[in-house]
Amino acid sequence: MICHLFAIFVLMSMEDRLFSNLRTKRRLERLRRRKRDTESIRRHLKAGGEYISKRERIRLSKERLRQNLVSGVKFCIDCSFEGDMSAKEHSKFAQQLCRVYGANKKAVSPLSLHLVNFNPAGLLAECCRRKCCGFDNYQIGFHVGSPTDVFKSQRIVYLSPDASDPLLDVDKYSVYVAGGLIDENIVKGRSLDTASRLGISSVRLPIQEFAPMDWSPQNPAKSSSLPLNIVVEILLAYLQHRDWRTALDHHLPHRFRTPIILAS
Repeated sequence: MICHLFAIFVLMSMEDRLFSNLRTKRRLERLRRRKRDTESIRRHLKAGGEYISKRERIRLSKERLRQNLVSGVKFCIDCSFEGDMSAKEHSKFAQQLCRVYGANKKAVSPLSLHLVNFNPAGLLAECCRRKCCGFDNYQIGFHVGSPTDVFKSQRIVYLSPDASDPLLDVDKYSVYVAGGLIDENIVKGRSLDTASRLGISSVRLPIQEFAPMDWSPQNPAKSSSLPLNIVVEILLAYLQHRDWRTALDHHLPHRFRTPIILAS
C-alpha cells in the first residue's frame, strides 16, 4: 500500500515538473517574442517610421492577408489524403499548417492560401482546430471541392517531388497545388498519381537545377518530399527575390546538404 502511494506521488511529481517545464518554455518564448517585437519597433522608429501599436499591426496583417487571398499567387493544399493518414500524421499536418500560415503572415508577398478537398467536420479539421490557434479565423480559403472544381478557369499545376519537369517560374495566373499527405512511410508517386487522375500537369521544385553549393547529387534525401511549410517558405522566398538559388539556399533542410570537408 505504501509503495503504491509512493508510486502515485512520484508520478504526480513528474507530471508537475513536466507542466512546470512546459509553462517555463512558453513563458520564455513569450519573452523572446516580446524582445523581437521591441527590437523591430526600435529599428522601425530609428529609420524614421511611425509607431504602430500591436493591435493595429495585427489588424493590418489580417487585412493584407485578406487582400492577398483575392489577388495573391494561389497555393492550395490538397486534403484528399486525410483518410490515408493516422492520428499522428494528422497532428503533424496541423503543425505544418500552423507554420505555413505563420510564414505567410510574415512574408513580403504573401500567398493566397487554400485548403481543397477539405472536410470541415473531419478528423483533420478537428486536429487543426486543436493545434492551430484561431484556425477557423485563418485568412485562407476553405473548399470542400477539388482544385479543378474550385478553380475551373485557371491553369492548375500540381507540385510533386516525383515529377520530371522543374518549376522554373511562379506566376499569379496559375494555381499551385501541393499534396497534404504526411506519410511517415513515404510511398513514391502518390501526388503524381493524383495529378494524373485530375488531368493536370505536375512539376517539382527545381532543387536539382538550382541547388546550393553543398547539395550533393549522391545525397539520397534529394528525392524525398519536403514538409509543407518548407515548400511554402521556398515559394515565398522565390516570390520575394525571384531567384531559386537564394530561396533554396535559405530554406532547404540540412538533410539535403552534404558537409564540405576541407583538405588539410
